[in-house]
Amino acid sequence: MQKAVKLSPKDSTFRKALATCYYEAGKRNEAVNEYENFLSLKPNDRDALYALADLLKKENDKRKLVNVYERILSVEPKNHLVANNLAVLYDALGKREEALTHYRKALSLAPENNEYRKNLAQSLEKMGKLNEAIEVYEKALQLNPRDFDSLNSLADLYVRTNNEKKLLEAYRKILKVEPNKADLHDKLASLLAKNKEFDEAINHYQKAVQLAPQNFAYRINLARVYENMEDLENALAEYKTVYKIDPESQEAKDKVHDLNIEILRRKHTATP
Repeated sequence: MQKAVKLSPKDSTFRKALATCYYEAGKRNEAVNEYENFLSLKPNDRDALYALADLLKKENDKRKLVNVYERILSVEPKNHLVANNLAVLYDALGKREEALTHYRKALSLAPENNEYRKNLAQSLEKMGKLNEAIEVYEKALQLNPRDFDSLNSLADLYVRTNNEKKLLEAYRKILKVEPNKADLHDKLASLLAKNKEFDEAINHYQKAVQLAPQNFAYRINLARVYENMEDLENALAEYKTVYKIDPESQEAKDKVHDLNIEILRRKHTATP
């Protein structure tokens, strides 16, 4: 086949056959060169373009692969998979605007594909377009309410945009399905306490403590809420437990002392 190509270098049939032989033999460099030579003669040959893309992907040659994907899209402009793959490549090369353009293109061609939608949201997030990213993640969640990747990403974005109302909703949704996340119970409780919804805050702090009984931070948070509610007995009990777990906690040590005195004072000054 090599001799045939040498004798007829412009014969595309021979060049494609030689490229295929190299490809099947695992000779990647030679196959890449021959496919590129063949495509100079037949630039829109789909089989050769896909074979070359596969070789370049294996070689991790992102820059050349971008060019091949662009050529495939010029031949198959409605190929959403290639549009998405091209966007991922641009992202890896740090070309954010080009990536964003192709993520949008892929999604426009396959609007029900939530993976493309999440790729777009992540791209927007990287570019600092947080509100746009939130809109895209929220749409992903509408299409699949059990998409916890999107839900967790939304929770992070709500924190970054100080949207406490939606953050509360997101935490509650996550905990309905993953009720054993102690850190999330603690975060939700902190938001509720900030809004003076103390009863519900206590409920979630208690769950956090039940799930992670040795975590003194959760117990201190619970103790502070009890204290804010003037429930000094329960506050004292939690501070005592914290002090047992962490004898270095100055806050717990001081509170045990102060609350003991305050409880005694109230008993002695209470109206008979």
